[in-house]
Amino acid sequence: MTTVPAGRAAGNEPIEIFGCRVDPEQVEAALTRHPAVTEAVVTARRHASGQQELVAHVAVPGGATTAEQLRHHATALLPEHMVPRTVVVLPALPRTADGRLDPGAPADGPSRSSGPRGPLELALCELFGSLLETGTVAPDDDFFELGGHSMLAVRLASRARAVLGRQFAVRDVFDAPTPRLLAELLAAGDPSSHTEPCLALRAGDGGPPLFCVHPVLGLSWSYAALLPHLDQRVPVHGLQATGLPTGAQAPGTLDAVADAYVRLIREVRPDGPYHLAGWSLGGVLAHAAAVRLRQQGERVATLALIDAYPLTRRPGEEAEATRRRVLAAILASVGHPEEEATVLGGTTAVDAAVRDRLGLDEAPGLVETACHVAELAHDHTPGRFDGELLFFEADEDRPEAPRPDLWGAHTTDRVRLQRVPGDHFAMMRSPATDAIGAALTAHLRATGRIT
Repeated sequence: MTTVPAGRAAGNEPIEIFGCRVDPEQVEAALTRHPAVTEAVVTARRHASGQQELVAHVAVPGGATTAEQLRHHATALLPEHMVPRTVVVLPALPRTADGRLDPGAPADGPSRSSGPRGPLELALCELFGSLLETGTVAPDDDFFELGGHSMLAVRLASRARAVLGRQFAVRDVFDAPTPRLLAELLAAGDPSSHTEPCLALRAGDGGPPLFCVHPVLGLSWSYAALLPHLDQRVPVHGLQATGLPTGAQAPGTLDAVADAYVRLIREVRPDGPYHLAGWSLGGVLAHAAAVRLRQQGERVATLALIDAYPLTRRPGEEAEATRRRVLAAILASVGHPEEEATVLGGTTAVDAAVRDRLGLDEAPGLVETACHVAELAHDHTPGRFDGELLFFEADEDRPEAPRPDLWGAHTTDRVRLQRVPGDHFAMMRSPATDAIGAALTAHLRATGRIT
């Protein structure tokens, strides 16, 4: 929660921003020239980079304009160093009984509950957070409100080009300053679907890709968070459950699901060596696919499991109870509170929650396929992979959590363990992605994939 600042330095002394002296009253005067603004107060705060930055709290009765529009308004009237990096829009500036600004009053903007809607959006959230050193960034967080400026926008454009293979101008960051708006701008001329069975997250250098197998919901978007932390030469493809047949034609075993994914892998890359990774249920599927590839005589140079364990039914647990656990995991995977009422509402209620969080009309089919594949996983006995297995373990223990050595019986080589910060559901967020990306890059270098 933020608060309205107590005020400026005594005597309204100028603030130094990037070596330039700024009179806050000049900035306030520019903001109040907007017809929707009745009052403005401009102060300074220190960003994590150590630089001072301007923050404006403005009164906008009736919400007649937005922070983004006010930044555009200020940009047209002021030099760049005088444009506030953060604009907080309020119905009125809170005051004490004697009419002074109340520095302890809450001044939070609207809540942002929606998660990333697609891999590009998710990757941009990760890039924003990495560049601005702010940790987790939401899709609607404003680059400039988080402390960004034009020089950082240059670096953002450069990083996006190198990491994602996407190009945009610095001016685009001003026009679309949030991950969601920037993703929409970049996707405007791109007709590709986020629900393709094999989703190309990054083209890379055209060499052997890293194939990432979806977690419980059946979408591989989450792996986009790894892109800023993996060597940019490595192509990354996500395998998704969207291509699996349903109804009477649905696969009857987890090995049949793995066979379908091996076919997708070999359509992209007919011959090895292969590099596979999987988080959660995706790890179980990646292991099954690796076993199949080895049975076909192919070399699997990388098998990385990210906090993934063989699934078993709890003693005495009925199928419906198992299904409810899967539905709860689906809700958690999209950042929805695991409300008992939603889970007890069955697939219809969970369908609605997933559609709301991800904006996908395909939600009912995704949820039904997810439940079916998870059911198969509970009846699956993993085969034996004849190679080394990399295992990334969440370092925040859960009650009755399984242990990585469960995989020892399912590999002929060692299980190489690395603990990473966070719990199971934080594995595709920083700082876990930093550690996983660095370790995978080092492993790929050791295999000769990159030099």
